[in-house]
Amino acid sequence: MLVADVDATAIGRLLHTHPEAEVADHPDALIEVRYLDELLTRSGGNVSEASRLANQDRGSLNRLVRKHGFKPEQYRTLPG
Repeated sequence: MLVADVDATAIGRLLHTHPEAEVADHPDALIEVRYLDELLTRSGGNVSEASRLANQDRGSLNRLVRKHGFKPEQYRTLPG
């Protein structure tokens, strides 16, 4: 994904949700944050499932989650 592929709405949402990531000053961080957001959305906040989707070990993905201040539980939905 190129930084140009991330629209302004997504950037604004990510900055609002994860300001500690300082994604505006770090294009590589923006890509990581956008990717993590997509993985956690697809997996419903399940980091194990997100790591399978990314073909990455869970420990590495957890480090990125912590680095950018994500809270996977916020991606979980209640059964209904």
